[in-house]
Amino acid sequence: MRIFLNAVFFTLGLFILVLPASAKDIYYCAAQAAAGFEPKENYEFSKYKPKRFNVQIDFEKQTMVSEKIWLKGNVKCISVDYSKTLYCVSEYGRTLAVNKVTLGFHTSIMFLNDGPMDDITISHGSCEKF
Repeated sequence: MRIFLNAVFFTLGLFILVLPASAKDIYYCAAQAAAGFEPKENYEFSKYKPKRFNVQIDFEKQTMVSEKIWLKGNVKCISVDYSKTLYCVSEYGRTLAVNKVTLGFHTSIMFLNDGPMDDITISHGSCEKF
């Protein structure tokens, strides 16, 4: 029985070592300031309460996902080598740019439909890895 268990643990250990490592990481991000425009108020400028959110980022595969900020569904990303920044945009008008070195971010919401109802916002802040 002991030989059998050793063989099982050895096999599991090899299996885990062979699996490709995932570069997906969860980041906790907090905005420092937010501002924007209110379409319902004739696009009047307004300050907004800075928000916090979690985002799953894979800098190697150039992907980002965050349900909370509508960075989901059809998300397109590009990476810029000279600035070490990953830029992503979702089908819901959410953009998020995160610098791989500093973990600083800029984000915006610019959803536009037939009758613009959602506020247009932009914010900046920083993230930290969970």
